[in-house]
Amino acid sequence: MKHSLGLGNPMVAAQVAQVAANNPDATAKVIDRTFDTGEKIVGNYFNTVKTVAKVGGIVVGGGIATIGLFVLVQKLRKPKGGKSDKTGYEDELPSKKDDFQFAFSEAQFKIFASTLEEAFWGKGVREDIVVEIIKKMPTREDFYKLVDLYGERDTWKNVPLWSDKGTLIDHLISELADNKKELKQVKDHLASLGVYLS
Repeated sequence: MKHSLGLGNPMVAAQVAQVAANNPDATAKVIDRTFDTGEKIVGNYFNTVKTVAKVGGIVVGGGIATIGLFVLVQKLRKPKGGKSDKTGYEDELPSKKDDFQFAFSEAQFKIFASTLEEAFWGKGVREDIVVEIIKKMPTREDFYKLVDLYGERDTWKNVPLWSDKGTLIDHLISELADNKKELKQVKDHLASLGVYLS
């Protein structure tokens, strides 16, 4: 048989009631202290919850603000393209009525464009491939044909919260910015064709 020494035991409850009845002032003080203690415990609990909520809100809000600022900076630092809706460089191509012969077939230009996209993709730019393909362009028109077929591509696709969508010229400038030697080689070759990257 289980014995309880708490208020659930009828004998203990009767003794507590008897003591309380004989000492009403002391009992009132104990009850007041109990309520004060309870209020303090509950108050501290809610203060703790409020503090945790504030800190959590600040951390989450700060994280969202940081991500937003990062995306904004990425958008602002990207060089702006030219004049049209596609890439902005279509006006640089020979018109259809001209008898201009490109150095490569359209299929080969598309291969170059895909290879450049892969070279720019992700964190590690393959500068050697970029320089090699750009140096293969013998004329200004060939370079702008490559720019046209490259179109607008995202070198960070499938990477959440990161986008680097732009034209070939945008990517040449932004992706080679930290690689001064390769950027100079690209700029020098393009300058020899009459194309000047800023």
